[in-house]
Amino acid sequence: MGSDQMTLIVFGDSIAYGLNDPLGGYVRRAFDAMFPVDEMHVFINLARPNHTSKNVLQSFKKAKASGLIKDVPGVVLLFAFGINDAAYDHKLEEHRTKIEVFQEHVEDLIRMTHFKHAKRCFVGLSAVDETLTKPFSKRYSYEEDIINRYEDRLRKECQAHHILFCDGINDDYDGIRSTIPLIDGLHPSPEGHQLMAIRLIPCLKQII
Repeated sequence: MGSDQMTLIVFGDSIAYGLNDPLGGYVRRAFDAMFPVDEMHVFINLARPNHTSKNVLQSFKKAKASGLIKDVPGVVLLFAFGINDAAYDHKLEEHRTKIEVFQEHVEDLIRMTHFKHAKRCFVGLSAVDETLTKPFSKRYSYEEDIINRYEDRLRKECQAHHILFCDGINDDYDGIRSTIPLIDGLHPSPEGHQLMAIRLIPCLKQII
């Protein structure tokens, strides 16, 4: 890979995957806006709907073992997950991932992505519309207070290890935390993805 090339590899959940967005989601939108289509840059999205921190950790290990992830200049790993970990599972009567386990998964990812050349960043969790997410389905509920606790653990781990944390790209702030345009109270609409892309670009520019 030449020094003028860029490879962005994404790990995360349905929002990072770009669910409901015909243009591929906010990360893809940001990437396409930053790099002309005629340049030899690579976008790889390994985010998947319903993924938790455990799934992201497994996806990263698999990608690394396959040789997909290389410690060379121009490689950026973007992690965007946590909201599914924070979901309350009504069947099991507990959160999908205990917050202590979530933190352990984050610590494992931080340790395994400590490269010499490749760079990394984490994206903050999304705000939700609780009128539609309590409950979101028969099985799961998403609550702002809980989501904020998981995001705070992620933010503190990034700060402790001097890792770029892209904060506030998926919220609107008018004195209070509120949501960007959402389709179902949880997933951004195409307009929401575009707003997130616009906010992600300045963060990505810090490491690209």
